[in-house]
Amino acid sequence: FITAADLLMQLTTALRRNQLEETIKRITKPYKLLIIDEMGYLPMDREQANLLFQVVAKRYETGSLVLTSNLPFGQ
Repeated sequence: FITAADLLMQLTTALRRNQLEETIKRITKPYKLLIIDEMGYLPMDREQANLLFQVVAKRYETGSLVLTSNLPFGQ
Protein backbone atom coordinates (compact mmCIF):
# COMPACT_ATOMS: atom_id res chain seq x y z
CA PHE A 1 0.00 0.00 0.00
CA ILE A 2 1.28 3.45 -0.93
CA THR A 3 -0.32 6.78 -1.67
CA ALA A 4 0.08 8.15 -5.17
CA ALA A 5 1.83 11.24 -3.78
CA ASP A 6 4.39 9.13 -1.87
CA LEU A 7 4.93 6.87 -4.86
CA LEU A 8 5.54 9.78 -7.21
CA MET A 9 7.87 11.44 -4.69
CA GLN A 10 9.94 8.24 -4.43
CA LEU A 11 10.02 7.78 -8.20
CA THR A 12 10.95 11.41 -8.90
CA THR A 13 13.75 11.26 -6.33
CA ALA A 14 15.01 7.98 -7.78
CA LEU A 15 14.97 9.42 -11.29
CA ARG A 16 17.11 12.36 -10.20
CA ARG A 17 19.56 10.01 -8.43
CA ASN A 18 19.75 7.63 -11.42
CA GLN A 19 18.18 4.87 -9.31
CA LEU A 20 14.84 4.59 -11.09
CA GLU A 21 15.10 0.97 -12.23
CA GLU A 22 16.07 -0.26 -8.77
CA THR A 23 13.29 1.74 -7.12
CA ILE A 24 10.63 0.45 -9.51
CA LYS A 25 11.77 -3.12 -8.85
CA ARG A 26 11.71 -2.53 -5.09
CA ILE A 27 8.17 -1.15 -5.29
CA THR A 28 6.70 -3.69 -7.71
CA LYS A 29 8.46 -7.05 -7.49
CA PRO A 30 8.08 -8.41 -3.96
CA TYR A 31 4.31 -7.95 -3.61
CA LYS A 32 1.39 -9.98 -4.94
CA LEU A 33 -0.86 -6.91 -4.63
CA LEU A 34 0.15 -3.27 -5.00
CA ILE A 35 -2.42 -0.68 -3.85
CA ILE A 36 -1.93 2.93 -4.95
CA ASP A 37 -4.26 5.18 -2.98
CA GLU A 38 -5.50 8.72 -3.58
CA MET A 39 -5.09 8.76 -7.35
CA GLY A 40 -6.07 12.16 -8.69
CA TYR A 41 -5.80 13.88 -5.31
CA LEU A 42 -2.85 15.90 -6.55
CA PRO A 43 -2.26 16.77 -10.21
CA MET A 44 0.58 15.01 -12.06
CA ASP A 45 2.86 16.59 -14.59
CA ARG A 46 3.97 14.76 -17.73
CA GLU A 47 7.12 13.32 -16.11
CA GLN A 48 5.17 11.98 -13.13
CA ALA A 49 2.53 10.44 -15.40
CA ASN A 50 5.32 8.68 -17.29
CA LEU A 51 6.81 7.38 -14.04
CA LEU A 52 3.42 6.06 -12.92
CA PHE A 53 2.97 4.38 -16.30
CA GLN A 54 6.31 2.62 -15.83
CA VAL A 55 5.12 1.17 -12.51
CA VAL A 56 1.83 0.01 -14.05
CA ALA A 57 3.66 -1.50 -17.03
CA LYS A 58 6.08 -3.35 -14.71
CA ARG A 59 3.10 -4.86 -12.86
CA TYR A 60 1.44 -6.02 -16.08
CA GLU A 61 0.89 -9.78 -15.95
CA THR A 62 3.17 -10.12 -12.91
CA GLY A 63 0.92 -9.06 -10.04
CA SER A 64 -2.33 -7.38 -9.10
CA LEU A 65 -2.72 -3.61 -8.96
CA VAL A 66 -5.48 -1.59 -7.29
CA LEU A 67 -5.85 2.14 -7.85
CA THR A 68 -8.18 4.05 -5.52
CA SER A 69 -9.55 7.57 -5.66
CA ASN A 70 -12.11 9.70 -3.86
CA LEU A 71 -12.88 11.59 -7.06
CA PRO A 72 -16.23 11.11 -8.79
CA PHE A 73 -16.08 8.64 -11.68
CA GLY A 74 -16.45 11.42 -14.26
CA GLN A 75 -13.25 13.09 -13.09
